[in-house]
Parts: sequence; structure tokens; C-alpha cells
Amino acid sequence: MNQIQQNMKDPEYVEHNQSRIWIEESCALGDLVFAGLDMPWQEFYQKAQSLLQQFSGCAISVNAELLEQTDWQNYQPPEPAEPAAETKKRRSFFSRFSKAPEETRPAEPQPEPKQSGRSIRQALEHPEQALYYQLARLYQEIQTALGDYPAMQTLLERYCTQAASDVYHQMLKKLGFHNLTPEEQGLVAENGFGRILQQEIQLCYALEQSSECVERYLTCWPQPDATMVSYADMDDRELSAAAYTSLSLLAGQLKQLASFQPSLASLVEYTLAAADADPEKPADYRYGDALITNRRAAVEGNRLYEKLHMRMLGRLSMPKEDPKARKHPDIASRSYLVADCLTSVVMAEFVQMCAQHQTVRPCQRCGKLFVPFSGTAKYCSRTAPNQGKCTCKKAASDEAAEQSQRENPALKLYTKIGNRLNTSLSRVEGLTAERRSKVMKCWRAEVKPLVQQFSSEGEDFDAAAFEQLLTDHFDDVWNRKKTEWAKKKRGR
Repeated sequence: MNQIQQNMKDPEYVEHNQSRIWIEESCALGDLVFAGLDMPWQEFYQKAQSLLQQFSGCAISVNAELLEQTDWQNYQPPEPAEPAAETKKRRSFFSRFSKAPEETRPAEPQPEPKQSGRSIRQALEHPEQALYYQLARLYQEIQTALGDYPAMQTLLERYCTQAASDVYHQMLKKLGFHNLTPEEQGLVAENGFGRILQQEIQLCYALEQSSECVERYLTCWPQPDATMVSYADMDDRELSAAAYTSLSLLAGQLKQLASFQPSLASLVEYTLAAADADPEKPADYRYGDALITNRRAAVEGNRLYEKLHMRMLGRLSMPKEDPKARKHPDIASRSYLVADCLTSVVMAEFVQMCAQHQTVRPCQRCGKLFVPFSGTAKYCSRTAPNQGKCTCKKAASDEAAEQSQRENPALKLYTKIGNRLNTSLSRVEGLTAERRSKVMKCWRAEVKPLVQQFSSEGEDFDAAAFEQLLTDHFDDVWNRKKTEWAKKKRGR
């Protein structure tokens, strides 16, 4: 019964922690580690930090500790101020009520943020002045650079497109009236503090809605989010404030990745790379040696690993998961990792690679580390070093074939004549693709010894004689096949 009750709680647990959760079997092992090693995290962090400094005036603070830091039970409302002339303000579509003046708030006064006084439409017309536009552009730049690392792409999206709204959601839970007993709710309503608390809750709710809008904009950039289009003439202050919070959280993740990158490189070189060069001692033993000898990189990584929370969950259909995409549908349970930072999950994958005796070696084309599929593997499966056109393995294969043709005139002429003959066959009326393929396959099998024979002649290679031989063989094969098909047709 206890196990059944626990399994019933699992989907709720996963859904609540969706932005901080990682499924072990989601992507190929090593994807996160290689992303941690290869990406220019320091460069991305500097860009994020520059934006934070440039748009520092966009921040709007919420006092989430209002109930803990304030003597609200003995709150005395201030004396009403003299009525002032009303000034017409541009309302934000997210704000439900106007914010209270600073003197009525019990928290320490914060400096007023710079008011933009502009609409969302005006901000998008000048994107260099819109923080949410600059944030979305940086986010898309990082995601594009992660094209060869789908696991890190997915994980970064979870930490970015839900991070700010989760922060404000937790603030709302701390500020909520449900934290007060009925008697305390009556007291705050009587002494006027309830109005102050309600105003802070409304501000936090407005920023939560704004952050959800910004997070959707991250994925649809440069096209504006549907909500932003609907309220294009409204004030963009709360959108900018929510974007500032999202940027702060993203910058924190980038800073941690940049800081951990040198240690991760040292640790991988000492364990996974060394085990590939000397397989007598597997990577997990080398990792144990690094911990025993108190190597700085191992100690730093182990601290990150200890921050993880792991749970074994039953094989259930979890939120945002397609059951058809499961790699191992026959497994009854699996691990979920819950972490507050990307570096902890990277470290968890490194430990898994050591435990499974994986090794890594540098690609002989781009120089980056990869998991070899065999003892003779030389090239990785990244496309970025080749302008995204093909993998290093395919590029090296194409270069080798091209080099072989340049050095072997017989092979080059054989390829040229083969393409010409195949094109001629494609124009024969009534000849199916299957029969054309059989003719070419038979011809290639018969002339292969001739290619090898003429390839060894070197400078004495006679191109005209070789071409005539290939053509004669093709005519012979073609006539034989036509006779064979005619006999079969008469037999039927």
C-alpha cells in the first residue's frame, strides 16, 4: 500500500520539479559532458553580464519575506497624505492594481526603477533598447551553438523557459494569505496590513504572468509572443523586469558552467581519456584515485555531485514525455535527477560514464573529445566543425575518397564512365529502376579487376584503352540482361 501511495505521488513530484529534472535515459551518454567541455561558456556569461549592467534599471523587487521581516501584528498605517493632482499614467496590462506608494510599504525603500514610459510595440521597434529582445537573442545564440549537443539544449531550455516564473511562483506561496490563520487574517484586515500584503502579492502575480510571456518569447524569437501582440500598446515595464530576472538566472547558470569547465576538462583527461590510452586501468578506478589523492578538480566535481537529489520512479507516463520516445520501454523503473544547477547534472553524467567504463579520445579532424564506437574510431559525429553540412566522420570519408580519385586516374575515369552509363540507362524507355540497378551492379562487379589492374600501371596508364574496355564490358552486360529478360517474358 505504501508503494502504491508513493507511485501516485510521483507524477505530481515530477510535474512540480519539471524545470529542475533530468531523465537519465533521455539522450546519448556523454552529450552533457562534451557540451560542458566544448562550449564557450565564459563568452556567453560575459554577454549576459553586460546585458545585466546595461539594463540594471529594469529590475523591480518583490519583498517575498514580508510576513517574516515585518511586525505586521502591530502595524500602524501612516497618516493619509494630502490629495495630490492625479496624473495620467500608462497602465501595464499585467498589473491588476496600482502599486502602493513607497512610504506605505513596511519594507526598506528600494530605489525606483527607471520607468521606460514606452509601449511594447515601441520597444520592439527599437530592439536594442528592449531587454526581453536582447535576452531572447542571446538565448537563441546559445541554443544554436548547442546544435551538436541535444541533451544540453533540452536541459538549458528547462532551466531558462520556466526559471523566472518558478521564482515568482515560490514568492507567491510565501506571501499568500493561506500562511495566516483565520484570526491573523482578520487582524491584518483590521490594522490595514492586509492591503500592503495584497499589493505585494499582486505585483508578484503580475511579474509571474510577465515572466511566462517572456519565456514563451524566448522560443518564438524574433516573432513576438501572441500576448505581446495582443497588448502591444501597453507599458512594457513588467515585461522588462521579468526579463531581467530570467537573465539573472541564466547568467548564474552560465557563470557556474564557465567556472567548472577547466576542472571538468582536467577530470576527463585524468580519467576517461587516460583510460582510452591505457585500458588496463578503467576510468572509475582513476576517478577513485583522484578522490583519494584529493585532486582539486575531483573535489570540486564531487561537491556538485552531492547536491543532486535522485529518485527511482516507476515506469509511468510523466508530464511532457512522449511514451513512444522511451529508449528502454521494458525497464520497470529509472532514475530522475533533480538539481538546482546545470553543472551538477553534467557531473552526474560524468560519474555515469566512469561507472560504465566509457572512454573518450580526440577527433582527428576537429580535435574535440568523443566516445569511440570501436577501437579504431577516429572521427566524431559533430557537424559544427563542418559548417553544419555533415559530420566529421562523413567529411573525412569524403576527403579520403576524393584524395584517392586524385591519386588514381583509373578510379577517377571508372567513376566518370559509371555515372555516364547510369544516366544513359535512365533514359531507356520501359526500363525500371530495379533493372537499371541490376545492370550497373553486374557491370561494376565484372570491371572491378580491370580497375585494380590499370591502377597499378602508374605513369603508363592508357586512358583510351581503359575507357574502351569499360564500354565493351557494359555493352556485353547490357545485351546479356536484355536476352535474359526476353527469355523470361516468353516463358511466362
